[in-house]
Amino acid sequence: MKKRHRVIQLAKANSFLILLLCAFIAVDISFSRWDPMRTSSVFYKDDFNKTLLHHNQKREGPLFFGNSAVAAAFIEQQSSVPLVEMGLSYGKLTDLKAILTKNLFRPEEMLIIGIDPHIMLDKLDTDPTYPWFKQFYEPYVYFYRDYIRQALVSSTQSLVHNLKSGRLDITLEKEWTDKMLYYGQLPPEKLKEKWEGYERQFGAMTINQDLTENIDALIWVLEESKKRKLPVGVVWMPVNFSDPYPAQSYWDPLQKRVQGILEKYNVPLLDLRNRYSSQDFHDFVHMERVIGAPKFTADVNAWLQQPDSTRIPATIER
Repeated sequence: MKKRHRVIQLAKANSFLILLLCAFIAVDISFSRWDPMRTSSVFYKDDFNKTLLHHNQKREGPLFFGNSAVAAAFIEQQSSVPLVEMGLSYGKLTDLKAILTKNLFRPEEMLIIGIDPHIMLDKLDTDPTYPWFKQFYEPYVYFYRDYIRQALVSSTQSLVHNLKSGRLDITLEKEWTDKMLYYGQLPPEKLKEKWEGYERQFGAMTINQDLTENIDALIWVLEESKKRKLPVGVVWMPVNFSDPYPAQSYWDPLQKRVQGILEKYNVPLLDLRNRYSSQDFHDFVHMERVIGAPKFTADVNAWLQQPDSTRIPATIER
């Protein structure tokens, strides 16, 4: 009885904090169920949620996964083979592994993976708001605090502005929900600047120190696809490197390592690395939307209509 009495006394002494905690939990549960980062157009959208938004929140189907190079190059509306384009800004194969692990999207019929020079860089910073980065114990309103605060500030400013005009109204601007596309070619000085940035950021990277997590993720995805009996195909994404602007030093050994893995698993490949001219590119890895992207889409579409363009990964003898 004494212990129960002490608990009651403690609860009374801290009733305000307990009520505050309960209110916070209630608000967080409400936000989690609403999930405005996915459903509301007035909140920021990462490229994963943009993909779901563009497909009526559908979470299954034939999938073309990659980074911004895939988003720039593949035009869904021009492909007769229905594919969900999931090109994620700064996306990596570790992200695909997380999506499959957490069942955030279920590839069906086929999984196409676009590999370019940046999709396997472990240390490349990515969008921290992708939902797979949220820990189960992390409150929703805390994880998305910056964007919720931004929406609250915008709504308050709108209310104040309208009150000054004699109106009790809140007008919220909708956030941009399209993915980044690339029109025209970068001028020479900007192209040079971008290559120098790549060299500073990635030039010293090696596959044994800076790409191991994503190499392991590729193997994991192939093993998981084998378990799911999911046919897989890989596209070597186009690149626009040249003598004045060569690829970073890790790129050649990475291609050899990936090629060896895909051959072991008997995964079909479409090699578009050197298919297009520089006029088809915006920069080094992004296709120009009007000229280059339709060519890429047509080539991928023609390949996918061929037999054995995708295949369930083979069993590897240990």
